[in-house]
Amino acid sequence: MKLQPVYLLAPEPEPKSMTSRRAFLLAGCTFATGTLIGGACGYSLGASRGSGEPEDPKKVGSNDEVELKSTGDSTLDELRRLAIKAPVGDLCAKADLFMNLKGLDYPDDPVLWQGMGRLMEEAVNNPNQPFERNTLSLLIRFVEKANPPQELRLDRYLPALRERRNNTKRKD
Repeated sequence: MKLQPVYLLAPEPEPKSMTSRRAFLLAGCTFATGTLIGGACGYSLGASRGSGEPEDPKKVGSNDEVELKSTGDSTLDELRRLAIKAPVGDLCAKADLFMNLKGLDYPDDPVLWQGMGRLMEEAVNNPNQPFERNTLSLLIRFVEKANPPQELRLDRYLPALRERRNNTKRKD
C-alpha cells in the first residue's frame, strides 16, 4: 500500500459583514433622513394646496356655485357647509347648535355670518318655520353684540325679529 499525499482545499474565507452596531446606526440615519425629507415635502404640498384663508363673503353666489375650501377643521367645514350649501330647513333644524358653535368657537368667520343671515331671513320671511323664542332672542343678540360684517346688513332684520319674538309664546 502506497500513501499518496492528499491536498485539501480550504473553503474561501467569507467576507466580513458589517457589525450590528454599524448597521443599526446606518438604518437609523436613513430612517431619520427619509422622515425629514418626507415631512418637508408633505408640508410644502399641503401649503401649496390650500391657502387656509377664509372665502370672501362678497364672492359667495348661489348655493350650487359655491365651492368651499377645506380649513383643516372638520367642525368648521361642516358648519360652513350648513351655512352656505345645505337647505335652509336643515340649517333651521340645527339653528341652536349652529349659533352656539359659531358664537363660542368661530365668532369672526365670514361664511358663518352668511349662515346667520340665512337664518334671519328665514325667520322673518317664513312664519311657518318654527323658531323658539330663545332662538329668536339669540339671533337678535348676535346682531346687536357680535359686530357682524357691515356688507351683509343684518341689522335690517332686527325690527321683524323682535316682533316675531314678542309674538312667540314662551316655552315653559
